[in-house]
Amino acid sequence: MHFALLSNIFPPHIRGGYELGCQAIARALIRRGHQVEIVTSASIGQLNKAASTGDLRVGCLFEPIFEYEELLIERLRASRYWNKRRDEAFGGLLIPNALSLSRFLQESKPDVVWIFNPVGLGPIGILEATLSHRSKCIIHLMDDIDGTFLTHQRCLFLEGRYRRLKSCFTAISCSRKILSKNERIGSYRSHRVIYNGVDFNQIPYRPDSPHRTDGRCHFVYFGQVSKQKGILQMLRGARAANTRAFTLDIIGRPDSTFEERLKDEIRAAGLCNEVNLLGFLAREDLLARLGEYDAAVMLLSDAEPFAFAPIEAVAAGLPVILTSGGGNAECFPERYPLMVHDREDQEEIARKLEWCVHNVGELPRLGRRLRDHVRVHCDFESVVMPAYLRTIKTAPINAGRFCVEDLLSSWTTTKLYNEISWRGEKKRRSIEEQVE
Repeated sequence: MHFALLSNIFPPHIRGGYELGCQAIARALIRRGHQVEIVTSASIGQLNKAASTGDLRVGCLFEPIFEYEELLIERLRASRYWNKRRDEAFGGLLIPNALSLSRFLQESKPDVVWIFNPVGLGPIGILEATLSHRSKCIIHLMDDIDGTFLTHQRCLFLEGRYRRLKSCFTAISCSRKILSKNERIGSYRSHRVIYNGVDFNQIPYRPDSPHRTDGRCHFVYFGQVSKQKGILQMLRGARAANTRAFTLDIIGRPDSTFEERLKDEIRAAGLCNEVNLLGFLAREDLLARLGEYDAAVMLLSDAEPFAFAPIEAVAAGLPVILTSGGGNAECFPERYPLMVHDREDQEEIARKLEWCVHNVGELPRLGRRLRDHVRVHCDFESVVMPAYLRTIKTAPINAGRFCVEDLLSSWTTTKLYNEISWRGEKKRRSIEEQVE
């Protein structure tokens, strides 16, 4: 089959696991003999931070997405033009992107269009352009797309259109949490949960404790090093622990501002001898290193859809101190002893760290049981990818009754009317102020 995979950004342009998940699926399809084309935005900006994917056919059809650049978000917060453009990119449509996708699909004629994340590209235009052509139409939800749409929706007529577009797509969600969040504004034609997966056979696994003589429990965090990922809560829990018989390595590349804050927190907590900021490691080097640790710490937020890093840690045989509110907890065992229910509770985090320190000899056995349990849900080759292919096989071919040109006409008319109304209201207020 001929697949067109669409992602708002794609390696070397990445924000996190979403883009790498798309990349893994593309390679798995090619291994199974399918033809795959990837369409994405131009890679410009600070998100260029991964290795290039020279083995994949990637077309940069869409305008660069600057709306994820943290420095621009901070500095342009007061700009009306910036906020208007951001709303259109996240909750409306961008005409050049919609036209580019429509032309690509008309020329390429893929059997399946698999959308991973349309946010930042003008999601309404992307969905409408996809449905304007005859193909199987899949949307893969690894984030709260409905919530983003509601936050940035500034044009009433688009909500009804969004509901109608959704009703024609076959949807896959990475967790029950994300399925629920993405059924708030209308429903998809069909919608099922398939957890994110990693190839358990490709991650080095050590079934026994590492041999060491320092008598410490060695923890690791890896992935995005950002405030949202619970790094600060992890440090505060470590500070509250009644033992210092541990080390904690933080692996990943923080931005310069957060890196300075991390260093300040480590110094203030008196953890300079326990916590090490190791910076970025290539994925192969990182996975090979995981066997040196006793447990991982992943205090993800309750809004976390389903992160890849905890599953990679599990596949390496590590028990994971994990928060219960995120999507990953759905595939962990009931009564799992290292689940944190409130990541703001420093004492609760400290108790989990202390449990690991005092039971370090039991951690390999706990890791084996956890690995066996999670593998049933999250092994990419034997469970996850076959589930994707079954979903695609049963998806209907879209009839192609939508028309992207009609959408662009109505959108432009509405925008012009809103601009006239805004200018008229601004002029009226100015006159009233002068009269006063």
